[in-house]
Amino acid sequence: MNIVKKTVKDDIPKIEVRHLETKQKSEEEVNNHLIYIDSTSELSAANRFIKNRFNKDADQYDKWLEDFQFHLLFDEICQKYNFAGTIIDIGCGTGLGGKTILKYNNGSRITGIDFAEEMAKKAVQSGYANVYVGLMEEIVPYLSSENKRFDHVISLGAIFCLSSDIVTNFLSSLFEIAEKSITLEIDEITDEFLANIEKIQNFRAPFFNNTPIVERFHFPNNWKIVHKEKYYMWTSPTTKDKIYGIFVRYEKIVSEEIN
Repeated sequence: MNIVKKTVKDDIPKIEVRHLETKQKSEEEVNNHLIYIDSTSELSAANRFIKNRFNKDADQYDKWLEDFQFHLLFDEICQKYNFAGTIIDIGCGTGLGGKTILKYNNGSRITGIDFAEEMAKKAVQSGYANVYVGLMEEIVPYLSSENKRFDHVISLGAIFCLSSDIVTNFLSSLFEIAEKSITLEIDEITDEFLANIEKIQNFRAPFFNNTPIVERFHFPNNWKIVHKEKYYMWTSPTTKDKIYGIFVRYEKIVSEEIN
């Protein structure tokens, strides 16, 4: 698989985020913090629909998520666990996850990944150092091949968009780029929910129930699970189905623990 940078600014400014409120950036400044990755995969019609919807609704996205629970739950996790240092937020959207991290770790430097450009721009405005624009299942292995490493990896409400046949390899690649922790939120996507969406939208949504795969995943021996719990996450505004999911956090075992 050949993945190349379409547009990379070698002189991307290095930003150290020191507070939650960030100075409004010009369009040029925002664009300087976007890194585009050419995709080797052709998006399905359903994926194109989702991408266009996210681009169109980027301005209203944060308001739309007010009724969703996973960001409130992530706030509790941020209060309990360490997120100091460098972070990669996979499927970052407008950067709500990063905003939560910065409430408790205001010196952290956050990089994002999102396939909707307008969402990525919002994340830059939220204080992200830069955002990769493209498919997470291609960008994460690319970062690994480039020896990019981050203290903490997070992904909230994104892994259910990955086809189940690639999730195991995707999870393995997360452990290649993470130095200290990985925190994931994975939604349970039921067949009933998918059938209800298909009735309303007239297509099979590109969503997958990957929670069983995550729960069975054999992570490296020098890592441990410090948190795993199932929660109510959100109610579909389209079908009114209640969606549950799991939060799981892995932490690398330090040498003192091994000895």
